[in-house]
Amino acid sequence: MKKIGSIGRKYLICGVTATAIAVAACSAGSINRTQKTSDIYGKQEMLAMNETAGNEVVNFESADEEELVSSIVEGIDVSEKDIYKDETVYVFADPSGKSTQTLVNEVLRNKDKATTLTDVTDLREIENIKGDETFTMDGDKVVWQADGNDITYQGKTDKEAPVGVDITYYLDGKEMSPEEICGKSGNVKVRFDYKNTATVQKKINGKTEEVNVPFIAVSGMVLGDNFTNVTVTNGKSVEEGDSQLVIGYAMPGLADSLDVEPSDFDEDVLIPDYFELSADVTDFSLDMTLTVVMDASNMDVSGALDFSEIDDMVAALDDASNQLAEGTGNLAGGIGTLLSKLGEYSAGVNALDKGIDSLASNSGNLANGVTAIDASAKSISEGINTLDEGLKAPMTQEQKDAIIAQVKPAIEAQFTEGTETYNYIYGQASAQFQSAIIGSTDAIYQQMLNSELYSSMLQNATYAYVLQLIQTDPEVSTLEEVDAKYGLANIQAQVAPQVQAALSATASSITNGIAGMGADTIGKSVVSACKDSALTAASQAAVSGAEGTKLNISQQIETVQSSGYSLVTGAQALADGTSSLSEKIPALTDGISKLAAGSDQLIAGTSQIVNGVNELSDGAKTLDDGMNTFNTEAIGKLVTTYNGDIKEFAERIRAVVEASTEYDTFTKLEEGKTGTTKFIIKTEGISSKED
Repeated sequence: MKKIGSIGRKYLICGVTATAIAVAACSAGSINRTQKTSDIYGKQEMLAMNETAGNEVVNFESADEEELVSSIVEGIDVSEKDIYKDETVYVFADPSGKSTQTLVNEVLRNKDKATTLTDVTDLREIENIKGDETFTMDGDKVVWQADGNDITYQGKTDKEAPVGVDITYYLDGKEMSPEEICGKSGNVKVRFDYKNTATVQKKINGKTEEVNVPFIAVSGMVLGDNFTNVTVTNGKSVEEGDSQLVIGYAMPGLADSLDVEPSDFDEDVLIPDYFELSADVTDFSLDMTLTVVMDASNMDVSGALDFSEIDDMVAALDDASNQLAEGTGNLAGGIGTLLSKLGEYSAGVNALDKGIDSLASNSGNLANGVTAIDASAKSISEGINTLDEGLKAPMTQEQKDAIIAQVKPAIEAQFTEGTETYNYIYGQASAQFQSAIIGSTDAIYQQMLNSELYSSMLQNATYAYVLQLIQTDPEVSTLEEVDAKYGLANIQAQVAPQVQAALSATASSITNGIAGMGADTIGKSVVSACKDSALTAASQAAVSGAEGTKLNISQQIETVQSSGYSLVTGAQALADGTSSLSEKIPALTDGISKLAAGSDQLIAGTSQIVNGVNELSDGAKTLDDGMNTFNTEAIGKLVTTYNGDIKEFAERIRAVVEASTEYDTFTKLEEGKTGTTKFIIKTEGISSKED
């Protein structure tokens, strides 16, 4: 795929990666020491993790390890779907990331308090780990005697998880195995490379291509005080007392599915497929690492990739540009025709002037040519009357358009980007728009406060607080006991200000973002509108001036001179008097002199008109050339680019989003049921036998 502008890519990609980046940022934030892993999974599920798999299970032997689990998992599950089967896959691996055992926990949500719950599974050695409900199996179908309860069971599988991790260790730039690096000192680098093997076939721009199911992977580890000068790529480190928590994130396979490279984006947009840390270490050892992987099916991108309206706009822009290019060609041709006709007219006026000059120079011999003069005088009178009627006639639209085309470049130059006029109008419009948008923050916050989002967040915060009380207060172990002792309404009132503060910050972020993005567009639009208004006013003034010039010439040839004649009436008098010219030679000679003077004025006026039309012709040709260049180089390339790179990229985003919605569970899922899966990969620590 060809590259497109980084800004365009950046906004298109946000629909797919925003949730992943938000999750990683949340997970890499400060650690809440009061929240335990069991707050997230529940007491029984944590007990099952520690007791059911012998030596290969997650054993949280220190507070640091338990906090690591909490900090990674906290905020990961963004799903608000009505889930029937909630699946957690535990992958136990050696220090290099190679899987040694896989356990799967299944939670069947009994929303309707049914007597029995059914499921399909390919797990073996199934056992109930949170109750004493029994089950029967027929092939891959499991029927649980639920008696209104949720069912939590566990089983084993030999299948490989769709996302794995390879962990590579380096000491002073040299790759080493976990056994070799143990106990060594020096500059250490630990790199996590994630592998995504889950793919689906998708149609992209008419071709079938293989697309990875998008997953979000967040890894973490606890570093002792023997680690110093820690740096993290694609992650973050947080100091906690004598140790550090390191969190890294990646979206394996997403960049390949979108067919993009890091250079396609601005520096603040990344799609990492690895994370690594570097540090100076003494007597290298490392506790277990933990990686949480979740598919991206919970991202809400409904309606965000509808390009139908843009398709219509691009088509209309292409059509309008072609019509405008054709119109400028017609304008240039029309002015060329006018110029050629003016040449004929100018030649006629010059011939008339020469004839009058000749007549004046030979007036002494007029008596011999009275008959010829009489005929010529009538022709002169008719020609001057025709000219006068033409000058007094209103200008045609074609003539007006030619004048407007001459005015347009001067107006556009005044409103060019960077001029004082442009900067003033742009600055005022942008500032007013930003002020108006930011002023709507309170209204947006109130709408969010009255929405289901606030209710859901308040309920989740209240539930988390209740779980904390159950965990820390030995006198309560159920929701009813918490309500009796503390009051659910009181708890909800305590957490409400925190939820409201989060909503207020979100509203402010929304308005600031809109204000920043829209100010430039508004500023340019207002400048364009002012330019159009100025062009209209200047065009009207130019046309009015030209019409005034024509009328002025007409008035000049109709103006009565001191002799009592105008050019029009003098020519008419000449024609009337040729029959008695022999008796009135002195009067005729005087009239010829006046006619010669008027002819000089006509020559001067005609020259001005021809020069003006010549300039209009040059301007029309320049406009035609420029419009054709704009149509082919600007509009044509815009249409080609949109119908190529951008639409192709949008198709890839659609395909990736569809792939994310099609992944439900690692194991089987009963038809018609909904499910979600997260993977937890725990690696063994690296330490000497004495440790």
